[in-house]
Amino acid sequence: MVDILPSSVARELRGVIVRDGVSYVPVFCANCGAKGPLVIDADQRFAFYQCEPCAEKFGEIVGMMKIPDEVHWEIQHQEQLARYGRPLDVVELAEIEKDGNHTLVKLARDFK
Repeated sequence: MVDILPSSVARELRGVIVRDGVSYVPVFCANCGAKGPLVIDADQRFAFYQCEPCAEKFGEIVGMMKIPDEVHWEIQHQEQLARYGRPLDVVELAEIEKDGNHTLVKLARDFK
């Protein structure tokens, strides 16, 4: 039997924020219901979120990311600064994604 994670998106959407034509919906901790981040709606009604206290209390979920997104993005940011001396723009990142051996692509793959 396959374990399926519960959705952290509320059944009734409230608190949706629209910025530049993009809808963001709030998500809540799958364990305790604590308010979490906003995620892009894109007609998608599934997102899993676990707050830090619950992650510490219940331990890691097998096959899931072990560190917070903020740490991952900081690692990516520091790599860009070290290699290029500045953060890259979206066009540059899209070009880099074509090279499967690029350090930034490998970092992104490691954190999926």
